[in-house]
Amino acid sequence: FFVPCPHCSEFDHLQWGHVKWPDGKPAEAFYACPHCGGVITDADKHKMLRKGEWRGTAPFTGLAGFHLNELYSPWRTFGQIAVDFISAKRSPETLKTWVNTSLGETWEEPGSEELDFSKLSARAEPYKILTVPQQACFLTAGIDTQDDRLSVTVKGWGRGEESWLVYWVELIGSPGKADVWAQLDQVLDMTFEHAGGTDLKITSAAIDSGGHHTQDVYNYARSRKARGVMAIKGSNSPGKAVLSRPTPQDVKYNGKVIKHGVDLWSIGTDTAKGQIYNRLKLTEPGPGFIHFPVGLPDEYYLQLTAEKLVTKFVKGFPRKEWVKVRPRNEVIDCEVYAYAAAIAAGIVRVNWDKLEAALKPRDPEKSIVVLPPKQRPPRNRGNFSQNW
Repeated sequence: FFVPCPHCSEFDHLQWGHVKWPDGKPAEAFYACPHCGGVITDADKHKMLRKGEWRGTAPFTGLAGFHLNELYSPWRTFGQIAVDFISAKRSPETLKTWVNTSLGETWEEPGSEELDFSKLSARAEPYKILTVPQQACFLTAGIDTQDDRLSVTVKGWGRGEESWLVYWVELIGSPGKADVWAQLDQVLDMTFEHAGGTDLKITSAAIDSGGHHTQDVYNYARSRKARGVMAIKGSNSPGKAVLSRPTPQDVKYNGKVIKHGVDLWSIGTDTAKGQIYNRLKLTEPGPGFIHFPVGLPDEYYLQLTAEKLVTKFVKGFPRKEWVKVRPRNEVIDCEVYAYAAAIAAGIVRVNWDKLEAALKPRDPEKSIVVLPPKQRPPRNRGNFSQNW
């Protein structure tokens, strides 16, 4: 809500950073105009509010949000708000409440700063996309559903849940049409050359059923259960397990469950994202470390780091919540789904000695080889196919 300065008539929205007061006298607080420096008092508020107007500060996407903080209140003086601030800042918990309720803003936890996408990009390793390094022993896929595309991530998994990005692609097309699902079939049917010389296929795949194409996802997953394809739906409940017991979705007219129908798996997205973001902060390979191949575009890393954890207060109680800092976050969602698929595939029960022995290199000098053209994924791969 933009209001005019009574001195220079410039419009601006009221921000806490422009509230000033004499040293040690918060009750005498005033508002300093950021344009002319003029002193705005409580007596000026009413006239300013009458001439105020709502202005959009971001591109309109079909839904408008409105923000108004306590500085606009005609019943609260700048001094009263400043005194409340001085009292609240004595404790982190009370300061959180003040920031949320008085300023109408979210509270960022210490250490919850955004991940630097450029640092992740800088530590990409010299293995090629579409190839599987030696320590990765099985593959899973995570698929995010958008109105005009499917975003697909293929991950390789090793001991201690160490993981390697093997492939990332966007399949352009509406999930309401068969074409994009046919492209997904081609990706999930691919074989990937392991460093040991063995061909690996995707063991398990999790597809997001949220959004506008729930039934299309069910229809796809129903006939592919034997191939490890799962329909999933995220849950933001705090402390929820990454993967919970599935529930059947196909029923007869009388309400009885249809055998061998599609199941819906619940995903604890908050738990999974917390785990993944902690792993992205690791600096040395080992348990939990996430590896990236050379050649990924910046867009991949931007989407991977597109969220951060903040604390909001609901009815006075703190609640942690993941919020987007960039408009597109499909990659981090795919990472969550691929991790859930790894749990479904039994990553915690794997006999790693046996699996690693089966993938032992036949020739120690053998290098990783890019897949032959006949095994490559569909041509309609979005804007990123050129990078591969």
